[in-house]
Amino acid sequence: FSMIKDVRSSVSKMMININYQNFFVIFLIENYLFNLYGAI
Repeated sequence: FSMIKDVRSSVSKMMININYQNFFVIFLIENYLFNLYGAI
């Protein structure tokens, strides 16, 4: 049972990491576009 629990927790941690990476990428893209439009 503990093994299944560990797998589940590791998967959820991976999902959280993926979500943070996606958020960071979106933030960078929005920041880049904002600077691009700001320069025009």
